[in-house]
Amino acid sequence: MAKIIAICNQKGGVAKTTTAIALATGLTKRGYKVLMVDTDSQRNTTSVYRAETDGVATVHDLLFTKGIDPLICVQHTEIGDIIASDGLMAKDDANLNGFRESLILKKALSPFLDRYDFIVVDHNPGHGGILNNVLTAADDLIIPMQTDGFSIDGSADLAERINSVKEFTNKNLRVAGVVVTLCNPATISAKAFMAQTGAIERVFSTKVFPTVIRRCQALADANTNRMSIFDYDPTGNGATDYNAMIDEYLRGAK
Repeated sequence: MAKIIAICNQKGGVAKTTTAIALATGLTKRGYKVLMVDTDSQRNTTSVYRAETDGVATVHDLLFTKGIDPLICVQHTEIGDIIASDGLMAKDDANLNGFRESLILKKALSPFLDRYDFIVVDHNPGHGGILNNVLTAADDLIIPMQTDGFSIDGSADLAERINSVKEFTNKNLRVAGVVVTLCNPATISAKAFMAQTGAIERVFSTKVFPTVIRRCQALADANTNRMSIFDYDPTGNGATDYNAMIDEYLRGAK
């Protein structure tokens, strides 16, 4: 039975897509069967996976096309299996609001639960129905957070949304941890942020992963070259940090 891991933060620019791709590919390299689901209308994850978006079944079809065979939505790429996103997702966000509508993604992913070990869901930096669906479908939530004051300021809003989902549509949702990304540990802002990790842990009732993802150019370059960081720069800081974070997640997931 697959564990569904959501990678979410309502704030953009926090390495959410980078974290989702690293998690999915890192788990794959550990021998797990992994499905990536891209719900972000910007389709960055879909692009890195070199998945098609035209003339193929996408996540939009999975959610909104009645009677569709869900298996035709999966594309098998060199990086891994993915259900590609679709630009139409931005227009249909409002159609996923409401209690019943919040269950659509959870139901749509059920045929894949016996086919994979993990399903990683990359979420758009938004606040609406797609976020509700992703949180409702997930078993675990990982929150990427950049080391700036704005990330901390937005924590209360995200925590409130998580608590609402846990109350109404997914009481078993577990916040597996906050992962600090794009970090230059030597900067004043990073030091100030790290001094407040205890407060962040209290807000989300979880841990901040001990491993910090250091800012490095290779992570951006891997995405630009549409490659996994573990293939693009396997011994660099990016791969080293994400490997350590994945091991920390797996230890806590048992």
